Amino acid sequence: MDLSQDENSVSAKDCSSTEIYDSYQKTCRKLYCSPGKVLHQFSCIPLINKLQNLQYSLAFKVIISYDPNLEGVSLNSVLDNLKMYLEHVLSIGASGVYVTVTQSHFYVQKPCHLFSQFTSSSEDEALVSRRYSVMVFT
Repeated sequence: MDLSQDENSVSAKDCSSTEIYDSYQKTCRKLYCSPGKVLHQFSCIPLINKLQNLQYSLAFKVIISYDPNLEGVSLNSVLDNLKMYLEHVLSIGASGVYVTVTQSHFYVQKPCHLFSQFTSSSEDEALVSRRYSVMVFT
């Protein structure tokens, strides 16, 4: 019985940095990461750590109503909180993230000056479209 290695056999040292050795099949297998991640030193890391100047466009519907308990809260303050939330979520795994609003569009069915005359029974909706620019500092 000859236990010497076949001249076509592959060993772990023959695999590249983007491959892993399959000892059952005695071959090198390519490593893949899920979408949004890249391979770095045998680990999948978020792609956002490698990118600069990302842009996100968000569109959503907002119900505008009068609530005396929320005096002083405006749509702009809610949207500013959304910006801070995006900075927090996108900074996971990065040393710093700065989000700026590059475009804002509000679509309503009546003139804006009528929104200052809201009463407790008033309610309307607005469509909001915002584009965010993201700077990532790694």
